[in-house]
Amino acid sequence: REYIMLRKDGTTFTGLVHYTPIVKNGEFYGFRGIVTNIDNQKNIEQELRENKEKYRILIENQNDLVVKINTNNQFMYVSPSYCKYFNKKEEELLGQSFYPLVHEDDRESTSQAMQNLFKEPYSCYLEQRVFKDNQWRWLAWVDQAILNNNNEVVEIIGVGRDITEQKEAEIKLVES
Repeated sequence: REYIMLRKDGTTFTGLVHYTPIVKNGEFYGFRGIVTNIDNQKNIEQELRENKEKYRILIENQNDLVVKINTNNQFMYVSPSYCKYFNKKEEELLGQSFYPLVHEDDRESTSQAMQNLFKEPYSCYLEQRVFKDNQWRWLAWVDQAILNNNNEVVEIIGVGRDITEQKEAEIKLVES
């Protein structure tokens, strides 16, 4: 159990107490306790909670689309903005491949761009069309590989945004 403990100098600390019964000749005499100061652990846990909250607020309130996928192109994480953009729930996306959302004509170029994730600098930029609200929209993605200790790709983080207006302007410029 955790207790607030008092030091001789009057200051306090959080102590984790481990009790062991003292038994001699089958007779119980009391307990022996060891106290471990866990203030540092408590402080680290509090910092982690605060950082997690800051991270959550940041991710949940941004417009960029953020995803994490495994090496089989399956969603491991989708940001609230991603879910909102595609009008899907997180449960509908997790464990699924992102490729069905990509225009058939852009799947090959997406695969080719993503091959850059498996060699230095372990990042890539790609543009692809996705079907949203009964129309094709353009997304631009900056992807970064997450490596293990052996420099093997284990996950991919993608940050994307809608560039449809920019692409339409480019097309009009070329046509004129």
